Amino acid sequence: MLVAFFLSAALAAPNLVNTNVQRRYLIRDNLITVTVTADVQNDGDQSVREYAFSVTPREAAHIGRTVSSFSRKLSRSFEESLPIKREGNDFIVDLKREIAPGESVTIYFTYTLGDYFLFLRQKIQLNQKFGLYFNTTKFYHSRYPTSSSSLSIDGISKSQIIKKTEDALLKVMSSSLQLNSLTEDDGKDFEVEYTTARSLPRIDEINSRTVVSHWGKTKQSSFYSITNAGPKFVGEFNRIDFTQNSPCYLQNLMMTPPEGAYNFWATDESGQLQKDMELRGKELEIPLRGPMLSSWKATFTVGWTIDTSKFVSHHFRYRAPLLTPFISAPVRDVSAEIILPEGAKIEQVTVPIDANVTQFSEVQNLDLNGRVVVRIEVHNLSSDDEIPVTITYKLDYLANFLKIICLTAAFSILFCGIIIFRRIDCGINVSKPKTD
Repeated sequence: MLVAFFLSAALAAPNLVNTNVQRRYLIRDNLITVTVTADVQNDGDQSVREYAFSVTPREAAHIGRTVSSFSRKLSRSFEESLPIKREGNDFIVDLKREIAPGESVTIYFTYTLGDYFLFLRQKIQLNQKFGLYFNTTKFYHSRYPTSSSSLSIDGISKSQIIKKTEDALLKVMSSSLQLNSLTEDDGKDFEVEYTTARSLPRIDEINSRTVVSHWGKTKQSSFYSITNAGPKFVGEFNRIDFTQNSPCYLQNLMMTPPEGAYNFWATDESGQLQKDMELRGKELEIPLRGPMLSSWKATFTVGWTIDTSKFVSHHFRYRAPLLTPFISAPVRDVSAEIILPEGAKIEQVTVPIDANVTQFSEVQNLDLNGRVVVRIEVHNLSSDDEIPVTITYKLDYLANFLKIICLTAAFSILFCGIIIFRRIDCGINVSKPKTD
């Protein structure tokens, strides 16, 4: 009886099959965006509510944030992402619906990889290009049977390639490599060695502050710590051999401030980076003091003013992106502080990813009790991640009214004191001695 029971249970168990899996690796400098498109069919006798995507052990060590969706348009939306739970090298997606027996669906899974490349040389000198090594599995490895698998690597041009894995199905295009319609897993990796003249930026730290004012103007500033994360630079640097055409360095960084921002400024440890900063279309150019060669670091702070109405609406709802669009790079640590007006009381803070959210008070000029500050800390992001932060709050109008009265009274007393003081003769009368 027990044998018959377990046999019937096994026959009735859900049996998912990957009919086709397409993987696309988009390489942009030091950031790789991977999109996995899985055509899945339920060949079992039970409905299924979960699906597991798998990554290689090396990818698991460099992976950033993950997103999953049934729609290609939402494949980078953290707000619309299906819930994902990580189990080692597998990422279990809660589909939020049942896949019935015999039903087929397409599921998208997107993630980023940072600092993923290995260096062909561990040291580099001036005017030398980077030699990089990239690898992944030729066939998609999954806990489910896979009928067909395809691999596309974009961002490596044909002229850059030094050595690659040979395969009869491999197509080398002008700026991509493709392995289509693989039906058997030979257990081998696909490897590419190539050179690049581009830099490998990594954002080590972002500390941003947003001071929300209901007087109409909001101030934003962000501190950045950036590394050109290539091989260690050795040898001498001089302006004679270095030119604008030299490879693998960073100089002017492009940023896209929020629409409507103005009064731009940027500083570093030595002072102001540029006197007058203007947008070039929608982008703001951040000029560093000198070139960032491989393994070199730089820090700077950039800021601007923006109308509060761009971020605050509906009495009162603050909504703004956690990150300002910047160079394509992995981001290690992010902290954002949103300082709300005095008298604000937090109702809800929403961040669509796992984050450490705390609150504390900060006293600024003319404050009576201080302002509430929402601090958000996140790790392992990419600069391309669109992560909206939403804060709903209400204002204590009585406290604000009392603040206005107190400030008015204080300034009135001060002005009256100045007027009275000016009318009082505080001079010392020196009497002249009488003469006979």
